Amino acid sequence: MKTLEATPILDWDHPLVARLAAQVRGADDRARLIAAHRLIAARLRPVYAQAASARVCDARGL
Repeated sequence: MKTLEATPILDWDHPLVARLAAQVRGADDRARLIAAHRLIAARLRPVYAQAASARVCDARGL
């Protein structure tokens, strides 16, 4: 079962997403998860309402 496949709202292969993911550092999975959460919270603005079929791509926050 793959859990990190591209979805309509997040393209893991997009260069900006890859660059953000490359900044995550940590000694183990838990440390990387915490680091990723902090990085995302600091860099991305939330989207509270969006049509289910809409694609969201706003790279300004990355």
